[in-house]
Amino acid sequence: MLAQLEEIIEKYQEKYQIMLCGDLNASLHRDDRSKEMFLKQFIISNELELANKYPIKPTFYNHNKISKSQIDYFLYKRAEKKIRYTVSISDIEPLNISDHTIVIAEVLGTLIRKQRQITKMVKRPDWRKCDKDRYQEAITTKLKSRPNCN
Repeated sequence: MLAQLEEIIEKYQEKYQIMLCGDLNASLHRDDRSKEMFLKQFIISNELELANKYPIKPTFYNHNKISKSQIDYFLYKRAEKKIRYTVSISDIEPLNISDHTIVIAEVLGTLIRKQRQITKMVKRPDWRKCDKDRYQEAITTKLKSRPNCN
């Protein structure tokens, strides 16, 4: 999963502000498992970070409600400093049927729309559906009707 996320970050980081949130199935507060080490290395190598004063609080409760851990996170790319992030983690609620609590991220900033690049669409014939003889005839007719193309 981290390899796929890395590809997505690589593809979109130049044009978009990267924000990654959800169940990462690893904790940043345990050191004893390989998936935790992979997650920490992933965060470092992709220059991701947690919001200031990120709460340390369980976000996942096993069905027995005894085992719990923090595995849901909101991460963002370090590059953008004009955006502020505040994260809060709700307590487990009796009516919540999920084994995860609610993680709320408040994102404050100003969005500046960049001018879109105009891309030229080049239409290409679908040769599988094309009557090649009619296509050749149409091109020949067009060329004959143009001066200096005979």
